Amino acid sequence: ADGRWQPESKELVCELWRPVWRRYHEAYMHALQTANSDADPEQRAAVRSELAQALSQRTANISDVLSCNVGVIAGYYLLARMASPVAVESLGAFAASEGEANLAYRLLQMALIFIFTLRNGNRIPDGPGMAWAITEQAIIPAIMQLKKGHDWLQRERLRRSVPISPSFRDRSLRIAVVSICAYPPDHPLALPKVTPPNRDAYTRRHGYELRLHLEPPVLGAHGLGVQHAKLATVLAYMQSGDFDWIAWF
Repeated sequence: ADGRWQPESKELVCELWRPVWRRYHEAYMHALQTANSDADPEQRAAVRSELAQALSQRTANISDVLSCNVGVIAGYYLLARMASPVAVESLGAFAASEGEANLAYRLLQMALIFIFTLRNGNRIPDGPGMAWAITEQAIIPAIMQLKKGHDWLQRERLRRSVPISPSFRDRSLRIAVVSICAYPPDHPLALPKVTPPNRDAYTRRHGYELRLHLEPPVLGAHGLGVQHAKLATVLAYMQSGDFDWIAWF
């Protein structure tokens, strides 16, 4: 995907009749124009900060994000592009400074989280995607490549730290793996079939407790959609006091 895409459709699928989303769209378009221009670094930084602030305001209420999912996805992608154009526009093929690349990696992951809310097989619909100048093919491959560099740096840091045997276990710790796999019976993805046995095998191998939710309503998340239930469910287990460590898979 070309990082210099321009909007080619009016199918924004965003509540622009509301002033808050209209202002966000204006901030996004300003940032997109700046990213595609030869603006000096100081100007780019100021515009990026403006977009980040607008995005922060629009995602403070997670439920309201559903009013403009693709616009939020595009905003996180654009922030990543402006943080590290080299890493993002090359889909991770060319590295940038460690700090810039890590920031871009985290911002792209945020974009991916909101792609999940589309419930469309990790695809951004063509119309809104063209309107916001964004495609999943600009996000997911870049994440996969940047992850390789991120993981290598993590391994290097671990190698230089105090070595711990991979087989070490503190059996006094109460550790739980929490996961949600609540798909309709006719869902086309293979996840409903492969996730339960995968989680079961992993927790058995390492001696962890498994808390796998296969249908809504999910613990601690009554009234929330499954996509927004993850944090509430993990929080419920944390508040229960039953475990010392909780991992979300």
